[in-house]
Amino acid sequence: MEQQLERKYYAVLAAAILCMAAFVLYKVLFPLPDRYTSVHPAQEVPLLMGFSEDSVFNVGDIADLDKLPGIGKVLSQRIVEGRATFKGYRLPTDLLLIKGIGPKTLADMMGALEEPLIPLPPATE
Repeated sequence: MEQQLERKYYAVLAAAILCMAAFVLYKVLFPLPDRYTSVHPAQEVPLLMGFSEDSVFNVGDIADLDKLPGIGKVLSQRIVEGRATFKGYRLPTDLLLIKGIGPKTLADMMGALEEPLIPLPPATE
């Protein structure tokens, strides 16, 4: 009777070892794909070009901004107020958030802007 229990014990133990070995082998041979891996070939993302921290839009006063085409004292004041609200301007399109600045005004301002746009680092939180 004891020998039968001992054989069953060894049989169950051997079956458990075989199951674990099969599981490990399966994981090695068939790894799960990374859930965040893209199925598309990698494409380079172009760097965003934007304003430096000492850009006229980020540090200029009303008189400096008033010199840009299409910008008067009212829009200059709105840009200065928006600077505080938006914590500075990173991209030229950020200026479209200012009431009174549309695509045409933005294009005129950017055409007359003497400072170059710089590559921006990725945004951090």
